[in-house]
Amino acid sequence: MTNDSARLGQLQVTLENARARAAQLLARSQDLRVRLAESASEVAEQAENMATILEVAAGRSDAKRRLSLAAAEREIAGVERRNAARLLGRGDPPLGLEHVPRLGPPPVVPTAFRPVHFGSEPEG
Repeated sequence: MTNDSARLGQLQVTLENARARAAQLLARSQDLRVRLAESASEVAEQAENMATILEVAAGRSDAKRRLSLAAAEREIAGVERRNAARLLGRGDPPLGLEHVPRLGPPPVVPTAFRPVHFGSEPEG
């Protein structure tokens, strides 16, 4: 019976340590989520500012391209605001954060890294 009591005591200490560590990790996770949300909000604000600058500049020249970029910047701002709201929410992971849209043309894949198709030619 003494061995069982000692083992139970060890398990209780281990459980208390695990709970304390879990509480520390949860607090750190919450802190990181708040900091990430603040960063996302800052990016959203910067994107909105850039969009405004592009819209004003569109009146001077190259209006179509500048307005297109401004629309993309506003979309980035929206994505970042939604991500900030998700980060500040009480949901558990996965948070379902959105990726910001790509600006500019898609990246060029060097020929050496393109997939090789044997037999028939790939579609597209």
